[in-house]
Amino acid sequence: KAIGILATQLSGAYFGTLLAGIHAVTRRHDPRLIAIQAAAHEVVRSRLAMDQVDGWIVINNPEGVALLANSGVSIGAYCVIGAGVTIGAQAPGVDIPAVFPDNFAGMHSAVSHLIGHGHTRIAFAGDLSNNDIKQRYEGYQAALAERGLVLDPALVFSAAGSHEETGASAV
Repeated sequence: KAIGILATQLSGAYFGTLLAGIHAVTRRHDPRLIAIQAAAHEVVRSRLAMDQVDGWIVINNPEGVALLANSGVSIGAYCVIGAGVTIGAQAPGVDIPAVFPDNFAGMHSAVSHLIGHGHTRIAFAGDLSNNDIKQRYEGYQAALAERGLVLDPALVFSAAGSHEETGASAV
């Protein structure tokens, strides 16, 4: 058995952690993992590993998932599509249930934790054009409001992406 993992990036804390988690779970079942740094439509077009992969895990990028779904190979998922599920992104034109991270609650919990330790000036940095980041921002705002803290616009920083480096640069 071989499981293909598709992601637009395979390194870094986020993707590295996902790959390690996928490996930890799948090694119990002894499949081969084939990680490819590409979008689904690129793999379908090039036919890269299509003959070696029994199922796909597509991370965070729904572009081309419909093509992959129609290729005859199963799709399993973390962050985009699964033999019946997408995680982290909705694949347009593919009728598969979707599972999303609870960005609102995660950020709400993190900010509430900081406030619980006496912090009152808590900054937010993120790319608000990204839906996940918008949900986190809403959780940030809600946690401040619930604790009676006024949102200070000077502590909200727009980042040009969703990576640690872009957040640091924004601040």
